[in-house]
Amino acid sequence: MTAPAPPPQQSPPPPRHGNRAALIAVAVIAVVAAVGIGLVLAFNNDTTVKGGLPATSKTTSSPTLTASAIALADARALIVQYLDDINAHNRADATTLICANRVSDWQATIDKPGGDFTVTITKATFKDYQATSDGLNLDYALDVKSVDTSQSRTSNVTFTVISDVAGLRICGET
Repeated sequence: MTAPAPPPQQSPPPPRHGNRAALIAVAVIAVVAAVGIGLVLAFNNDTTVKGGLPATSKTTSSPTLTASAIALADARALIVQYLDDINAHNRADATTLICANRVSDWQATIDKPGGDFTVTITKATFKDYQATSDGLNLDYALDVKSVDTSQSRTSNVTFTVISDVAGLRICGET
C-alpha cells in the first residue's frame, strides 16, 4: 500500500494592497490638511496693519444681538479695518466702525496723548478672545510708534465688538 499523496500546497493569499493604499491615502490627506490648517492659523495670528493705537477708555454699549451672533472672523476683520483706517487717518470711515452712542467720546480722545491718531501701528497681533453677554472682547498686542516722538512700544488692547442694528461696531477699548 502506498502512502496517500500529500494535499496540494496552497499558495498564500495575494496581498491586499487596496486597504493599505486607502489607509496611506487617508493618512496623507490628514497630514496635508493639518499642515494647511496650521499655516492658516499661523498667518492669521500675526496681522500687520496700517492702524493706530485705540484710546484706552473703557466703554459700554447696549447691543441688540447676542455674542453668539458674532463670528470671530468678522469681529477680527472689523478690528483690522479700524486699525487700517487709523493708520491712514481715515477719520470718516473709522467713525462708522464705532458704536453710535460712543462716537462723541471717541472723537474727544482720538487726538489727545495716547489717542488713536497719535500713533502708527507697525504690527497688530491677535492674542485671544472672550465671549461676553454684550459681544466679543478681542485681545491684541499692538506695536505702536508715536507720530510726534517716534518712540515705539507694545500696548495690549482689548476691543469690545458688538452687533447692533447697524452691524458690527467697536463699543469699547481697554
